Amino acid sequence: MLNTLALPPVVDQLVERVGGRRQMGILAVGVGVVILILGLARWATSPTPISP
Repeated sequence: MLNTLALPPVVDQLVERVGGRRQMGILAVGVGVVILILGLARWATSPTPISP
């Protein structure tokens, strides 16, 4: 599906520099997982307000 999309030349050069569309997808998923883990850790360790 993604292999048939026509990309602008600048984006196509960037994708090829990274290593191809598959590598770009793997990198995007990895970055997303890191952001999710850091967000979850920040939420889990945030102080909870104690109401009197």
